[in-house]
Amino acid sequence: MKKYYFLIVITFLLFGLLGTIIGNAQNDDFAFYAYNSTVFLSASSPDR
Repeated sequence: MKKYYFLIVITFLLFGLLGTIIGNAQNDDFAFYAYNSTVFLSASSPDR
């Protein structure tokens, strides 16, 4: 379970980094990062 949680954290950080990079290209980095974070969190929320 801890390895699974660690994997989720790593994936979340990667998603955030990707969102920031793509968002910078679109000059809307913060909104894109927030959107990615929300989508990823809602996708992993059934663990709760």
